Amino acid sequence: MSDTHILDGVIPDVITHYFALDGDRDIESIVSLFSGDATVIDQGHTYRGIAEIHAWQTGAASEYIYSTQLF
Repeated sequence: MSDTHILDGVIPDVITHYFALDGDRDIESIVSLFSGDATVIDQGHTYRGIAEIHAWQTGAASEYIYSTQLF
């Protein structure tokens, strides 16, 4: 696993892609950004692996409308 940091205001491409795809709710493409051993922690629940992340995207992550501002 690489150690990626946001330095000098540079946001990694995967982050900007995630938010662009999330804005369109393109769940299959969102999930494809994650590795097979990825972990997401949201609202105190941990989702591990592609199947659980997919379920999170179609369930809990789709329940809210939110906005983001990267600066």
